[in-house]
Amino acid sequence: MSSEQPDPEPSETTAQQINDLFDSAELSRALETEEFKQFLDCIPIAIVVSKFFRGDQRICYANKAFETLIGQNVNDCRGKGWSILAGFRDENDSNVTLDLSVLKSEEEFLGTFRAEHPRALVVEAFSGLIQNEDGTENYRIAALIDITDRARAEREEYARQIRDKDILLRELQHRVKNNLQLIVALMRLEARNERRGEKVNLQTLAGRIESLHLLYQTLSNDGAGDEIDLGHYLSQIAAAVMNT
Repeated sequence: MSSEQPDPEPSETTAQQINDLFDSAELSRALETEEFKQFLDCIPIAIVVSKFFRGDQRICYANKAFETLIGQNVNDCRGKGWSILAGFRDENDSNVTLDLSVLKSEEEFLGTFRAEHPRALVVEAFSGLIQNEDGTENYRIAALIDITDRARAEREEYARQIRDKDILLRELQHRVKNNLQLIVALMRLEARNERRGEKVNLQTLAGRIESLHLLYQTLSNDGAGDEIDLGHYLSQIAAAVMNT
């Protein structure tokens, strides 16, 4: 199934926590302190920070959760650009990579991104720009929330729904085939009556076919199981007979 689905929105609690972190007026100064970096190391959300240096953003800090997430030593990330996240691609547009989104997007919630190496990962990504007092670019900070297990569960549930719909479609096709066989049998019955010299009553044949139509309609209703309400079905047939 190829129907495109929109990105799921992050939980309000998680989004608010990240927004509070990004919007802190003291964040720029705090990033210069070892105490704050130790605090970020205790956060279970992957955090990576870059600093504007000689016309470019260079990674100056990444916490332990980020190291665990991408499987790369924190020390190996320092001094590099945001290209370290180029392996993450937007779920809805594979041409959009996470590194460019961090640098270009003006929205804090960047979307849902997927990476296949060194292992399959799905993350919700947030980004924020921290400016100097004169309004010039200083730090950029990104937060990645690992939703791989949640995404896998959603895919499995979606696959189960597809299997269930396939079973229902097969059952529907089986019922159509049976109904067509019944209609053919009724027509052959009238044909035998005609050969015996009896007058063919097309109205009666139409009524029998209509009764099958009503039964098929009842069975096809949403939520119908292996049983139907016989009283309701007979009242429908009676109404159809009276109408005829």
